[in-house]
Amino acid sequence: RPDGYWRVRDSGTPKVIALEVERSTKQESEYESIARFYDDHSEIAQVIWAADGASLVDKIHEIAQRVSRQAFKHSFVLLDPLCRLGWRTSIIRGQDQGKTINEILRNTTRTGAAHVPHQFLLDTRKTPHRSKRYEHF
Repeated sequence: RPDGYWRVRDSGTPKVIALEVERSTKQESEYESIARFYDDHSEIAQVIWAADGASLVDKIHEIAQRVSRQAFKHSFVLLDPLCRLGWRTSIIRGQDQGKTINEILRNTTRTGAAHVPHQFLLDTRKTPHRSKRYEHF
């Protein structure tokens, strides 16, 4: 399953965008399985991959292109610029190369999420669903 989802409106129509964050390299078969998952789920219109390094971007891009039977819906950003620039990060490979995440999400804010510290965005220890405050939900 993806690391996250966005639901945005594209010309008035709801659109689902998946987020995949790759901090380390997986086996090629795992990336093939992920690419097939997105091919099989047409309700997911696009996938944004945030990868830790250009070589990892190249590897995932090549595998996704090879495996995809449907229209290619993968876009790639580097993790380091994403942490520094937030939604102003440019897509470096894939379907929307040259656009920013802001443009893809149809975000009209000027600064996007650039003011949010990246440590907060990547801290997987923060799990509100396990906190005392949310235990009754």
